Amino acid sequence: MPLFARVDSERKIYRSYIVSHTLTLFGEWTLLREWGRVGLPGTVRHRNYEQEEEARKAEQRTIRLRQLERV
Repeated sequence: MPLFARVDSERKIYRSYIVSHTLTLFGEWTLLREWGRVGLPGTVRHRNYEQEEEARKAEQRTIRLRQLERV
């Protein structure tokens, strides 16, 4: 489960972002994303996929986007 954090105490930025894919009880795959202030409950979004490969690709795409934002 990749975890990204951005901390800039001078600008009072304390953000976290978590992304993972998992199998649901109904046999679908879901991509889970959670973001918000470090240490607090964040916003959670999920998107379902029929195949694990689709969910894995979406997860990798999300990770690449998060890494690009940090540069």
